[in-house]
Amino acid sequence: MIPIPSPHTSFFHKSIFIISLCLIFQPGWLFATQKKNAIRVGIFQNKPLSYTDDQGVAQGIYPDVIREIAKVEKWKLKFVVDSWSGNLERLKVGNIDLMVSIVYSKERDKIFDFSQEPVVTAWGQLYTMKGSGIISILNLNGKNVAVMKKDINAKHLMELCRKFNVKPNFIYVKIYDDVCELVVSKEVDAGVINNINGEFLKRKYNIHPTPIMFSPVLAVFAAPEGKNHHLLDRIDFHLSRWRNDKNSVYYSILNRWYGDIEKRFQFPYKIIAIIISIAAGISLFLFIWMNILRSQVKSRTKELRDSEEKYRELIEGTDDLITKVGKDSKLLFVNYKSNEVFGLSPKDCIGLSAFEFIYPADRKRSQKWFEDIVAVQKKSGTIENRQVSRNGKINHIFWTSNFHYAANGTLLGVNGIGRDIAERKIIEEKVKGSLKEKEVLLREVHHRVKNNMQVIISLLRLQADKIKDKKYADMLKESQDRIKSMSLVHEKLYQSKDFANIDFNEYVESLINSLSAYHVAHPNQISFKNEIENISFDIENAIPCGLVINELVTNSLKYAFPQGREGEIKIILRPINENEFKLTVSDDGIGMPEDLDFDNTETLGLDLTKTIIEHQLDGTIELDRTIGTTFHILFKRQMYKART
Repeated sequence: MIPIPSPHTSFFHKSIFIISLCLIFQPGWLFATQKKNAIRVGIFQNKPLSYTDDQGVAQGIYPDVIREIAKVEKWKLKFVVDSWSGNLERLKVGNIDLMVSIVYSKERDKIFDFSQEPVVTAWGQLYTMKGSGIISILNLNGKNVAVMKKDINAKHLMELCRKFNVKPNFIYVKIYDDVCELVVSKEVDAGVINNINGEFLKRKYNIHPTPIMFSPVLAVFAAPEGKNHHLLDRIDFHLSRWRNDKNSVYYSILNRWYGDIEKRFQFPYKIIAIIISIAAGISLFLFIWMNILRSQVKSRTKELRDSEEKYRELIEGTDDLITKVGKDSKLLFVNYKSNEVFGLSPKDCIGLSAFEFIYPADRKRSQKWFEDIVAVQKKSGTIENRQVSRNGKINHIFWTSNFHYAANGTLLGVNGIGRDIAERKIIEEKVKGSLKEKEVLLREVHHRVKNNMQVIISLLRLQADKIKDKKYADMLKESQDRIKSMSLVHEKLYQSKDFANIDFNEYVESLINSLSAYHVAHPNQISFKNEIENISFDIENAIPCGLVINELVTNSLKYAFPQGREGEIKIILRPINENEFKLTVSDDGIGMPEDLDFDNTETLGLDLTKTIIEHQLDGTIELDRTIGTTFHILFKRQMYKART
């Protein structure tokens, strides 16, 4: 029995039929939907290949070509503007579907897929300012060259420079316009641009192409790896068909941007042939030159061997120890003398520390000497120390060392010459012993002279005590003071480590203390001010100068401050030059009488003072009565005179 469909059943079948038709045609709808999705095309400012005009519209050869293909394929395009390197990153992560004007390389093939049909053929070219003198890749050594970051032309130029051992300094920028601006501002000497962009930019920036052209390449479209193969296939299909038809829209686009493209951008193969010929000539020249150099090297090697032999004879023939020490203080070279000084052969010494052979008591001092020289980068120095050989023998060595440093101040090494001074040390010990004996003798002489003078002073004091007349008693006292001033010189020499000279400032202090103890009644009545610079006198100068100060200070103490008057006495001694001095003795007392003729005085003290100054010190004396009494004395250092 055949069932009769009800109206409801008939409606159900119709619905199923309509839904089935929809399912059958669904892939076409879906594909149409996909075609309506905009294809993201990455472009960058690279006129005339691609750029945006003032209204932000994509222009150039690549945008025009992809637009023509999109018309046929009914694609919707969306141009994404970024820098060259920025679009590479976008393509890598899939933020764009296609990228224009990209050159194939093995490295890029790992992360991108490429179309097979090129849009244009380009090559790298070097641009400079007029008159730069750069005509060969060899001229780039040490020059500054601007390149666009991640530009294949820059990579090819770097490889070419490495082959010729040329070392320019590469400056990286974002776009070709930046390259041109650096060339124009002369911040760089040259810039790398592909020939297509260079043809337009040279007129804009007034830069000039050089004969340096390299690495012709094919610029194509690229897509993320494993994606959009159907887009690349359709691009190759249309470009292949258009490139075989001289009347196609492809050539219309090229002529619109370039003019007669075949004449303007045909790669200069004739020039390449000329370059190859030149390279062959250079190779032949280099071959001949290398043979000449090989002959010169052979001759020079013989000269060096002869020189080395003479050097070895000189090093091994000397009686001195010669060493070379590295920056770590380890021995790098020693001559045969090491057998005697170190007790080891030169070979056995290599690698050992130079400080290892220094006598323990001298080691710390030697290390400090070494470190102090290196700290100030001094180039040479000398030191004396004891070296201990392996058999325990001690050698006295005097070292003369030359220090060598790197440009940054780091120590490279030290060359040293060590001389055995054993005989000299024996002589020095004998001289020291002889000097010690003379020192004892001189000390005894000064001691006996001082004692004899003290006996004379005591005799005069005893005589003065028995004289009732004060005038004569004072005369004897003055004589005591004069002898005391001479005795004080011998006392200072006796106490001094240097028997040739005494500290004159210390001597004057002692002399003043002695005089004031006798002549000043109250300690605070008269003050003394000494301004004596660091001056030392021998006995030839100390005794007469001390007598002069003794007489003038005694005169001030006796007459300048009557009736307990307070005051000050100044003694100033300064050098005028190495052998001339100025002595000033002054007081602020009542001053010398106006009617006193200083040049014709009959007093023993002043007369003695003038005599000493003029005849023993070869000097002059002047009297100034402006304030109190001041004596200005100029005198010369007296050299030792042999006594007969």
